[in-house]
Amino acid sequence: MNLVKKIVFYRRIWLLARVVWWQKRLSAGGGKNAFKLLENAPLGGGGLRREDIDRYVEAGLRVGGRLGFVNSCLPRTVIRCILYRRNGIPARAAFGIRKDGGALIGHCWIVDEAPGAGECCTEGFQSVEILPAV
Repeated sequence: MNLVKKIVFYRRIWLLARVVWWQKRLSAGGGKNAFKLLENAPLGGGGLRREDIDRYVEAGLRVGGRLGFVNSCLPRTVIRCILYRRNGIPARAAFGIRKDGGALIGHCWIVDEAPGAGECCTEGFQSVEILPAV
């Protein structure tokens, strides 16, 4: 993709920077910071579409990953949830566990009742917490 197309494609460069900043906070504090961010995620009326949010989040997480920040389900879910909510999409983040042999495995995903919703519960995981609370 040439430079002009990239600029048009990622014209909201501030959003990429914001994604990386959140990713840095989540890498440093994990679940504790995730809960704080999600508790302060009001439902807003911004103008970004789900597809645009997903594109910016994935691009930002790739940049942050190259900077050494965690790129897993936690930042992906939390950041998408915050941005969805700020843009009027009634999403929530679910945190769950499943037993795999003798170990407990954790995972998080988006809970979204809106048409065209993204992720759903991964099979075998039991929800433990869903934020923000309704």
